[in-house]
Amino acid sequence: MDFGAIKDFTLRLFFTGLIILLAFLLQNGLFSGILYFGTIPNLLLIVTVIYGFLEGRHTGIWVGVVCGLAMDLYVGDMMGEYLFFYLYAGFLAGLFSRFFYPDQLILPTALCGGFDLLFGLYEFFLHSVLQNRTNLLPYLMRIMLPEAVSTMVCAIVFFRLILFVHDRRIEAEQRRARRFV
Repeated sequence: MDFGAIKDFTLRLFFTGLIILLAFLLQNGLFSGILYFGTIPNLLLIVTVIYGFLEGRHTGIWVGVVCGLAMDLYVGDMMGEYLFFYLYAGFLAGLFSRFFYPDQLILPTALCGGFDLLFGLYEFFLHSVLQNRTNLLPYLMRIMLPEAVSTMVCAIVFFRLILFVHDRRIEAEQRRARRFV
């Protein structure tokens, strides 16, 4: 067994977990007291989409499962409600990983905003339509669009942070591989 590969995997797991924990604490702690546009940006969805976009659908799925499970345990009414959506968001964002360019900011930001709108529709369906409240327009104007905008603004910052960690990890893996050869 290659010790370098185990070390790389452990560091990757540690930093991914640290970013997920940071996003969870910011979303449910700090940002719940400070409202942007009257809504809270969905930082765990940002982390899921960006990891799927940067590292592919498998990583996006696993990050989505962890983020969704954390939200289910913290605020979920039904177990698996968030897990289901975040899992598919990570998978679908991973399909866009072949279009990744490090200097590109528009696509990951647009993906985060688009998935946040889909998440709003998903929540609207689960919480409103099933209770026979079907007026989508006020929900769209007061909650979904402002949350999507605040999520897109925060996605710019989180994309740069995750890209920085991602690039340093890739450089360390390449240095270790060069030493091995």
